[in-house]
Amino acid sequence: MSRRKLKAWLVYEEGEVYDGGMTPLLVTFTEAQATYAKADIEAVIARIRVRLERLPDPFDQHISYDEYTARTDKREKLLMRVRWPHGLKREFWDWDFTVGVMQLPCVLLEER
Repeated sequence: MSRRKLKAWLVYEEGEVYDGGMTPLLVTFTEAQATYAKADIEAVIARIRVRLERLPDPFDQHISYDEYTARTDKREKLLMRVRWPHGLKREFWDWDFTVGVMQLPCVLLEER
């Protein structure tokens, strides 16, 4: 068998080992595509952060339970409407994460 080396790049969610380690998000064929995808994902996270900062804090002191529920519902609805780039699917509570890029060892084995 002959071997042909390929390059593949992994875009992943960084994580500690005790949290389950890193979670793969997508694979690209070039570093530029992976970097572009990472930037897209980070831009969405930054926009979410800005939008959430504009909403009233559900953990303010001296608010009623009804007000707390209304505020958390509003936040949840906002997070459920997020459109992630590149076909990613995320739970509404799992929006704030760090994205990394790494090259994968990749070899295409060809039969003779």
